[in-house]
Amino acid sequence: TPENIDVVSIDTPFAGLPIVKVIVTSGLVATSSEGRRLILQGAVEWDDEKVRDPNQVVLPADSPHLLKVGKRRFKTIVLKPGGTEGTD
Repeated sequence: TPENIDVVSIDTPFAGLPIVKVIVTSGLVATSSEGRRLILQGAVEWDDEKVRDPNQVVLPADSPHLLKVGKRRFKTIVLKPGGTEGTD
């Protein structure tokens, strides 16, 4: 795992976001279909666990998550709860 991983902050509804949308928003893939294909090939990990379902929903949380696509593409993802801007 590289030391200097980009951090991407994503406004997330309380109901969560599909993992495919998170991958596209993070810039690790260009399209949702590419993201789905990589998930089905077993090339996507969320916090060191393989993502097997392209429809998996990830929920907003205070702690950052490690998103890995393939062997060399990493991002730290912060899913900020939507609707709470300006509060800590």
